This record gives sequence, C-alpha cells and structure tokens, in this order.
Amino acid sequence: MAFQLKASNSLKILAKNLCLDMQAYKGHVFRPHYIVTQTEGMNNWLGSKLAEWQGIAAGIQYLKPNDLIFKIYLLLGGKAIATMSADNLSWLLYQLMGENEFLEQFPKIADYYAVNSNGEMPSSEIDLDAAKVKRYGLAQKVADLFDQYQIYRSDMITEWNNGNHKIQELEAWQYYLWDKARNKQRDEQQIDRKAFADKNEIADYIKNALKENGESLDILQSKMPAVFIFGISLLTEFHLKIFDLLASRMQIYFYLLNPAPADYWYDDLSVKRLIFLQKLGKAAVEEQPQGNPLLHSMGKVIKDAFVMLFKNDEILNSYEPLEELWPEPDSLLHKLQRSIYENKTPQKETAFFEPTDLIDKSLSIHACYSPLREVESLYNFLIYLIDQKRESLSPRDIVVMVSDIDLYAAYIRAVFDHAPYQFSYRIADEKFTTADSISSALESLLLLEPNGFTSENIMRLLDSSYIRSHLGISQLGLIKDLLDASGIRFGIEGAHRDDSIYVSWKYGLQRIMYGICMVGDDEVGSGPDGFYPLNFVEGSSAEEVIRFVSFVEALMTMLENRQKPRSLDGWTEFIKELITQFILKEELQGGDEFDYLDMLLKDYNSSAAFLSETLSFDVFMQSFGQRILLSTREANFASGGITFCSLIPMRSIPFKVIALLGLDYDKFPRKEHALGFNLMEMEKRAGDRNVKVNDKHLFLETILSAEQYLYISYIGRSIKDNTDIPPSILVDELIDFIDTNCSAAIAHDESLAEFKKDKVIDARNVLVVKHALHHFSKFQPGGIPQYLHLKSVAENLNDIAVSHELPDNESNEISLEAFYRFLQHPIKGYLNAVAGIYYEQMDDVLKEEEIFELNGLESYQCRVDLMELSDESAWEHFRDKGVKTGRLPLKNSSRIAMNDLLETVAPVRELLLKETKGLELHQFPVSYNFKEIILKGVIDVYGEDQLILVSWSKNEFKKVLEGYIKYLLLLVSGKDVSFTLLSFHKRKAFKAKQIKSEEAKLQIELLLELYQKGHEYVLPFISGLEMKTDEYETWYDKVRAKCSGTDYKDDYLIKINELDMFTQEAFEQYKQLQALIEAPLLKLFDGFKLNN
Repeated sequence: MAFQLKASNSLKILAKNLCLDMQAYKGHVFRPHYIVTQTEGMNNWLGSKLAEWQGIAAGIQYLKPNDLIFKIYLLLGGKAIATMSADNLSWLLYQLMGENEFLEQFPKIADYYAVNSNGEMPSSEIDLDAAKVKRYGLAQKVADLFDQYQIYRSDMITEWNNGNHKIQELEAWQYYLWDKARNKQRDEQQIDRKAFADKNEIADYIKNALKENGESLDILQSKMPAVFIFGISLLTEFHLKIFDLLASRMQIYFYLLNPAPADYWYDDLSVKRLIFLQKLGKAAVEEQPQGNPLLHSMGKVIKDAFVMLFKNDEILNSYEPLEELWPEPDSLLHKLQRSIYENKTPQKETAFFEPTDLIDKSLSIHACYSPLREVESLYNFLIYLIDQKRESLSPRDIVVMVSDIDLYAAYIRAVFDHAPYQFSYRIADEKFTTADSISSALESLLLLEPNGFTSENIMRLLDSSYIRSHLGISQLGLIKDLLDASGIRFGIEGAHRDDSIYVSWKYGLQRIMYGICMVGDDEVGSGPDGFYPLNFVEGSSAEEVIRFVSFVEALMTMLENRQKPRSLDGWTEFIKELITQFILKEELQGGDEFDYLDMLLKDYNSSAAFLSETLSFDVFMQSFGQRILLSTREANFASGGITFCSLIPMRSIPFKVIALLGLDYDKFPRKEHALGFNLMEMEKRAGDRNVKVNDKHLFLETILSAEQYLYISYIGRSIKDNTDIPPSILVDELIDFIDTNCSAAIAHDESLAEFKKDKVIDARNVLVVKHALHHFSKFQPGGIPQYLHLKSVAENLNDIAVSHELPDNESNEISLEAFYRFLQHPIKGYLNAVAGIYYEQMDDVLKEEEIFELNGLESYQCRVDLMELSDESAWEHFRDKGVKTGRLPLKNSSRIAMNDLLETVAPVRELLLKETKGLELHQFPVSYNFKEIILKGVIDVYGEDQLILVSWSKNEFKKVLEGYIKYLLLLVSGKDVSFTLLSFHKRKAFKAKQIKSEEAKLQIELLLELYQKGHEYVLPFISGLEMKTDEYETWYDKVRAKCSGTDYKDDYLIKINELDMFTQEAFEQYKQLQALIEAPLLKLFDGFKLNN
C-alpha cells in the first residue's frame, strides 16, 4: 500500500487516469469506489466523464475529506455518533454560557448577553429573549471557531484535551467551554458511546487502530482498499497526516491540478516577495522577479499544497507527472494560458501577445451599468458566438459563475426565459428560500407575526404553490377581490375603541362566512357588534373561500401556539406539524429538499439532550431561520443546459465557454471578517483559511479551465452619475498583465484604429467593452449585435392593425356599457380589445391600512348612493354601514367624510327632486340588432318617461355620450322619453332636444358601425380638441399637448403618437369622427358647453 500523487495541467487527463486506476479495484459488486472531492459540481462532472469512458458510472460514493475520515473512524470501530461540528456544538455552548459557573467565572464575556453588569439575567420576558438571542449568536460564533481549531490548530486542541492552556483570558474562557462541552456530552448520554468526538480524538483513534492488526483493520481493508482524492487543492496538515497514516494500510491516489507541471515554480521569487527581500537587504537591487506574475499572485493555494505534500519524502518520490495539455497559441486566451503553463517570466524584448489578439473575443471583459445589463450582454455574446463566430456549442458547454447567485437568478430568468432564441439552463447554488420551494413556504409561515397579520401578507403566503396546492386554492383573483370587498386590512381582532375591529380578520371572516350561509345584506345583530354579511360568492367558489377561511383561522391558532416556550425537540415537532398542516401531506413528503429539512430537524433532536431550558420562538428562529436560509441547491451543477452557479473554489471544471458575472471591486475577492477572540489571528500559519486567497485561486483555475472563451463582466458604470467604477482587483491585475506584455508594434488592422492613442494601442480600452445603459440603445460597443431586440409592441400592433379581422374571441353580443365606453375613447378601446395593451395602473397590492380619506372613485360611489337618501336617520345608517363594510374611514373621520359628501350631494339632490317630483326609478331592458351585432343592456328610467343622468365630473363628455346613447336606444325601443342631464359643476339641469325615432335609429346604427370599424383599425378620435381652424398642424399640436400634459398624460395617445399614426390622413378621419360622435352632443342641449 502506498500514497501516489499524480499531477497534470488538465483536469480531463486527471479524470482519465482516475478512470484507469479505478478499474484496478473493481472488487466486489456491492463495494463502492470512494472518491474524495470538494464540491457537488465536481461529482456531477466526474460522473458524466466516467460514464462517457466506461459506459456507466455506478458504485461510486463521493465524500468530502472530513466525511471520509469519519467513515474510516466508524469502519475501524469508532463509537461516536458524529463529529464535533459547529452545528452540533452551538446549542451545547449556549447551555454552558447560561450556567451560573460561567457567568461568575467570566463576567466580562457574560456582559455581552446579560443586561446587568453583575451578570444577573434580566427579568422582563422581552429583555430575556433578547439576551438569549445574543447568547445563541455568540455560541454560534464560538462553535464555528472550535470547528476551525480542530483543523487548523490541532496542536492547540490536543493541549486542551490534555488539560493544558494559556492563562490569558482570551483563551481561558474558550478552553473552559471546550472542556465542559467534551465532558458534558459524555456525561449526559450515560452510555459508553459518545454523542460527538472531536477531530483530534478521531485522528488519534485511527492512528492507534492502524497500529493494531485487529479485526477492524481487516474490515477497513476489505471495504475500502483504495481511496481516490481528486482535485482538492485546499489541504491542511490535519488531513495530510491522516492520509499519510492510511497510506500504510491502503492505496491512496491523489490527483492534483498543477498549472505549470513542467517547472518547479514553488520557490520562484514573486514581485512582492522580491521587494520584501530587497527591503531586508537579502536580495540584490538588480535582481528580477521570476516566473509568471499571475501564477505567483493567484496560485498560493496550489503552491502551499505542493509544498506541504513535498515535505514528505515518500510522497515526493511517488510523484507522477501525467501527460500535459498544451494549447495552441492561436488566441489571446490560449496565449495567456500557455504563458502560465510555461511559467514564463515577462521580458521587455519578447511580448506574449499581439495587438490583434485583443479583439479576437476569446477573452473579453465587459463593464455594465447593472446586473440586468450584465445578463443581457452575456446573452448577446452567446448568440454572437453561434451566429457570427459559427461555434458549435451546446448549452452543456457553457458555465456561468456569479458572485451572488441569489441576486442574479431573477435577472437570469427574466432574460433567458423571454429571449427570442432560447437556451436550456439550470441554476445551481440558489437558496431554497429564494425560489418556490418547501423551504420558502416554511420560512414565510415562520416569519409571519401577529402585528404583521395584514391582508397583503396573508395573500403573499398563497404565492407558494406548495401552500396553494395543499389547501386546494387556485382562484387567487377571487380571494384577492374577496379580501378587498370584505374591508379586511390588518389585525387579528381589533378593538371597538378605535373601530379597528371593523378592519380586522375575525370580523371580516365572520362577514364572509355569514354571506355564504345567508341570503340578503341586512345587518346581523345591532350596535357596535353588528355586522353585514358579505354576499360575494356562491356555488363551487364558496368551497374555495371556505378553505381559505379555514386556512386563516389555522394561522391564527398557529401564532397563538407559537407564543409558548418549548424544548428543542418540542420545536422540531412544531415545525413538522407546520409542514404537514400547511405545506405537504405526509404521503407526499420526500425529495432532496424535504430530506435536508428532515436531517436538519434530526440535528436539533440530537442537540436537545444537552439543553435543559425551554426556548422562546425568537431564540429558536435565530438558529433554524439561518439554517434554512443558507440551504442551497447544488445538484443542478453540470446537470444539463447552461449552468449558472456561485463562485466557489474547487469548482473550475473545463467548459468551452466560461463566464464570470459580478466581479465588482467590492464583491470579489471576498473579504475576511475576523473575530476579535479568534485565537488563530494571534499566530498566523501557512494553510490557514483565507477566503481572499481562495478566491484568487478560483480566478486562476477559471482562466485555465476555459477551453475556447472566457467572458468577464462587472458593474463598471454608475447608473446614477455615469462615472467609471473599477472592477475586481483580480480583473485589474489580469488587464495589466495583458497590457504590459502586449507588443508595442502598431497594428494595421482597421478594427483597432479607434483604440490607437499616440499611435500605440491602448490594450485596456480594447479589452474592456463599456456597454450602454439599455439593451435597446443604438450604441452597441464591442462589435456584438443586439439580439435581445424582441418584436416591439409597435410591431405587434401594426401586425394586428393590418389584419382587419376581429379577434377570434369577439362575441356577437355587446353590453351597453362596453359599447359606450369604447366610443368614449376609441383609441384606448382598440388597444385594449384588439392589441391587448392596458396602461391603467392596476393595484395588485391589497390595502394594509384603514381608509383615511375617500379617493375620487370612492367619493363618486358614495355620492350616487346618497342621492337616494334624504333624512338624517338614513344618513347615520349609511355612515354606520359604511364604517362596518370598509367603505368609509373609521371613528370620527367617517363623520367628517359624511359631512363633505352631504355638502356635495345636497344641491344635486335638489335638482333631482325638482325633476322627478317623487317618481320611482324603474329598470328598462333594451336590445337592438344591427347586422351581426346584438346590443343589450338595462337603463334606469324615472317613472315611465324620464331618463336622468348626473354628471359629477368636470369632463362631461363621457357622461353626455353615455346619456345620448341610452337616449337613442330608448327611442328606437319605442319608449317616448325625455333626457335630462344634471351637472354638478354647473349646478343646473339641462334638457335634451327631442329626437325622432327614425333619426335615433340612423344615429345608433352609425355608432354601431363605428364600433365595428374601431375593432379593425384605430379610430383617431380625441374628444375636446375644440378645433377653430381646419389645419392639420393646429390639430397635431393639440394632440401632442394631450400626450405631454403636466397634470394628466394619456398613455394610449402617446403610444399611437410613437407609431406616427397621427398623420394628415388621420386628421381627415378625425374630422369625420368628430362629426359623428362629438358634434351631435354639442347640439343636444341649449346653452350647454362640453367640458373635456
């Protein structure tokens, strides 16, 4: 048995050798091959390659280094259930930090989470919870440090295990917690088998077991004769010592990527190291740095790994350099890779790159204004490669790594789901909670608070398909309209003292349920407790509403039960019940995400044995909320289509096209946030965890893994003031390297002419493509066309306009209201009905507050109702009902609103009473057939012969046209009626001139014909232009004024104007339309002027 180290600059060559070595250990059919990797993505890639070469990839178990060590520990007879990890330790440390012994011994530490300086715990429940949350937060940080200490400071942990520690307080309190935690978990179990073992204990156990030639060793060798460690550069002394021990009893294969395998580059003098040595006087001033600057700056991780391995003579002697892959120097990217592979030292005399290399697009860097523009520019680049570069690419050949996948995921879906040319894709590493998932549904339920029990927050819960499906709710529009009509705004119960009971959930649900069960809208009960049933739904829709009401009541019960403190296992049961009650039935529970949650809950059950105190919901959520928030989807990496994923070290796998998005100056490389009590900070060592160094290694790996194209983008322009923003320092370093090592010879290529400055090519300006603010901008830099230019609304509109056909869904029957509304604004009618364009701002968000003042529509509806009421008792009943049904403001505000309404209605009511003289209102059905159209409706008539309409608006054209059409229909229906318009703003009644039935028939048919034509093409009619001259320019100026008004802009007119449809021909049509629609209205009344 031995340790065999194999290295190459190609991951594919390493994988091919792994495949060959595995074939030597076929063994028993049920004995798996153990491959140690660092990421799930590497597992997927390896699996696909092994299947490609072997025909099948089965019987493989992928493990991470720590998992492998613990599995070997168990195979050798280890008794612990799990390792002492951060998750296992946090609750145990939380318990220890709350004990009096710790509070008394380390009062300075306890002061952080104890309110009083003497260490006494607070008495108020709120303060107690806040203190416990802080205590758990500290416990989490310490648990994470203990996890790191076991790997990076194993010598210190060994000393602690032997009872030795330094006297200084910074280490003393941590040693106290470590020692107590180790002993407590052993004592609490009261059995021989420990719950957790620290990694040093596991290492010692393995070391001793390997020395003894016992039965457990035979079991290990039979079940695990060989281990294959693939592509892991982040090595520690702890892991290497154990692998070295195992090599005496089994075969250890180590496959390591070496950027420069033909050169022993680990001792080369980098620029930084040379400057440091020159300052110390240990290097001559004329001495030059050695090797490739990028390799030395970004290759520290791999350099430390080889140095660590080569300390062991046996490993050094076993080193086997494999075949090397040398790219042809035929592009900028390949020349860059070759300079790293050869570890070339830059020379002034010899340039690595030619100016023409800079424009070959093999390596391109893009400065954008926003994440959305980054994704749009990437899409254009990918299409460009296929369309103009004629690259044979499949989506599986492309990987896109993003600095913040949760931020970019929405933009990726927005662009790639609606692009004209579709790519299949997968998003890996996205948090479960950011998508429609079990975790997001669970999180939304857990984050619901009693003081946030609003109409909109409850509707947001139904955004989850899991909750909707579980409840059997599909008509979200119905539920939304129901809540709006019920007046439910906020609060579970509310109070009578401020009338908030009338906007509360319990009151509103009562109205809904009584409305389903009862007929009529009479008040049930009386006084403050009375309510009006909401007659809103019936039939099958009522069943769905009942399910929704049951759901809301279950939420209220859940919030009430949540207030009770519980033990850890009590909270796990609470979470399980929550999932079963609201998200997934037991028979449907399963899958990767559910299994993760189930494992999470089992972890809490394991920790419950060490925690004697009960926890409030807030303290439990401090832990559980973070853990579900951090859970991610890893399985989508390299699983088909373009892979979008996070920037994670050890994941740089060969792809034809690799893109990096979000390489902003403040995002990458990441920054280390050191804790003030981190003992590792007191003595830095080689191999310590350093996220900045790891990210540099990732960037180097990415450069080497790109087979044909490397695409880099970042936020390089300020969207606020258009100033330049620098990229990541690593991108800057790459640009500087290319710029410094590019030939100064003047290129004669015409495409480089714009980049010449003083007859020298500015490499930075060539490499960095500065994109426009919007994808539809005429300015498209970098020579990449704009492929995202979807067919615009204008083009769709023109396509529809030239078809001259009514939509297939057009009915022969027209409602009276739809008819006159279309003619009130034919342009809007066409865009709505034919083109499907709507510019009205629909309020998709439910109101979460009471009514403070009535808006225009609400005031209008109240005025109409109040016109029929004439005594104070009726007005008070209206006010009381309005408050209880959500139509009026609450408490005294409702009385102020009523006074304003009555003051407005009074003069118009007088006019109405004078005209009607006590006549009752009757409804008269009308129907008129014209060609294939049937116009139907119901018209209110006073007595038998009086059509009276009230115009409340200053713009009286719409109301007059409505009355005119109703007047004509009554006349052609054989009804001898008069038409009176009551104008609120003019405070006057206007009587229409009599129209003969023959003329009425002619006019109504002309309008119906216009209605038909208005569905074939746009009728350029605009009311209220008051044309005094017959000139096109004057007309068009008035149209443009309507488009650009300061108080009101008509978006429908703006759209038609953008299409250049207000032409001379349109003006001629307008004059004809004005004569048919508006002119008759101007002649209808004596002394009446239309206000538009």
